[in-house]
Amino acid sequence: MMNFCMAFWTDGQENSTRVRNVKLTWQYLKDMVSYMNAKGIACSANLFDFSPEKIIDDSTHIPYPLGVYKRAEKLNRIIDLFPDNENIGLMDCDIFIHKSQWDNLAEIVNDVKSDSGYFFNFAKIEYNITTPLDEIPIDTPHSLVFHKGYVGAFGGLCLCPINVIQQCGGYDDKKFTTWGGEDGDLMIRFQKNGYHRVEIKEETVLPFHLPHFEDRQSILYYNGEEYVRNL
Repeated sequence: MMNFCMAFWTDGQENSTRVRNVKLTWQYLKDMVSYMNAKGIACSANLFDFSPEKIIDDSTHIPYPLGVYKRAEKLNRIIDLFPDNENIGLMDCDIFIHKSQWDNLAEIVNDVKSDSGYFFNFAKIEYNITTPLDEIPIDTPHSLVFHKGYVGAFGGLCLCPINVIQQCGGYDDKKFTTWGGEDGDLMIRFQKNGYHRVEIKEETVLPFHLPHFEDRQSILYYNGEEYVRNL
């Protein structure tokens, strides 16, 4: 069983775009999981809302105070909710995979090895996010890339056996309490503990990350130099 889990919360400054994004990507995830189940690949779609008050109706609400980031801690709480002998696909709420790549992802999900973690680079896009996701022309993805995932690291989506994550100590929620670094740290500990890191090439599956800052020129979100600290 592959449990796709999407984590969502607001920080008070980007509430409107976060909510708009997750309504798009959550529906897309549910459609993707239905597609895989129809192909005989057992999957579940799960949305965890960490906002102070529940925002998304069909989500699991785990309330956190406004402004508390602690992504690593939140992901650990999600992981602990599922059986050790199952797999988990951890997705940020701004991530989606276009329908044209669902078959490729289905092949990966259907063949997750018990000693491996599957890590995806991603692309950030500058696009009108009120447009239905099906109408975004992903057939020419590089035309949409505003800031591509950095080489050798990943973020926003990984597929792993739950027991492997636990044997590696889970996400480091003591060291990583603010933005950035926790995904790369987990990947490094996978390798140090003797597990295989499988990096998914962009031509196979390239997740896209929707903008979520009201100010689209935000240095934190768009300036590639800010990502150096994640390596």
